[in-house]
Amino acid sequence: MSKIIYVAIGNEILIGKTINTNESFIGMQLTSAGLPLGISMTIKDDKKMILKTLGHCWEHYDVVIVSGGLGPTHDDVTKYAIAEFFKKKLIFNNSAWSAIKKMYEAKNVPIPEIVRTQAEIPQGFTALPNKTGTAPGLYFTENNKHFFALPGVPSEMKNMFVYHVVPKLKRTLSVNPIYQKTIRTIGIPESTIFTKTIDVKETSITKIAFLPKSGMVD
Repeated sequence: MSKIIYVAIGNEILIGKTINTNESFIGMQLTSAGLPLGISMTIKDDKKMILKTLGHCWEHYDVVIVSGGLGPTHDDVTKYAIAEFFKKKLIFNNSAWSAIKKMYEAKNVPIPEIVRTQAEIPQGFTALPNKTGTAPGLYFTENNKHFFALPGVPSEMKNMFVYHVVPKLKRTLSVNPIYQKTIRTIGIPESTIFTKTIDVKETSITKIAFLPKSGMVD
C-alpha cells in the first residue's frame, strides 16, 4: 500500500486563527478512494522549514500533498521552496496566466502586477487548474512518487483535490477499497464498551476504533 502524507503550511493554523478543515476533507476523500492517509502535519510559512520537511517527506513517502502558501504575497513562500528543493527553475506558464486573467475579467477588476507571479510554475511540473481562485496547483511525478501542492483556501483546494488529485492517484496507484461500519451507542461509557468488546479481535485488515462524543460513543 502506498504511503501518503499531507502537510499543511500556514502560520494562521499554528496560532489557532484558522481551523484546518482541509485535513479532514483530504482524509475522507483518500479513505473513500481506497488510499488512506498515513500521517498529516502542520508547519509554518518558513522556507527553511518547508525545505527540511520536503526532504523528509520525499524520502519516506510515495505521495506528498501540501497545501497553503501559493498566493502572491511576501509570506507565500511554498512554491519557491518547492522549486529550490526539486532544483527546478520557475517558468512563466501562459495557460495559467490566461486562467488568472479570465478570473479577473469575470469580476471586472484590474489585475495587480504581483499576481503575475502566480503564473510561474516550476519547470517539469504540471499546473492544476483552479476553478475558484487564481493560484494554480502543482503536480510532479518522479520514480513512481507523486507530489501535489494545493492552495490553502478550502473551496479552491477541495475542487482541485476532487477533480485532479484523486483521479491521478486512482489511475497510477494500487487502490484497496476501505469499508467502514459505525455502531452508535448512547449513555454507555467508553470504558464499559471497551470491556464488553475486548474479546473482539483485530486483524491485519480489520481495525476497531472508539470515538467518544457528548453522551454517545461510536
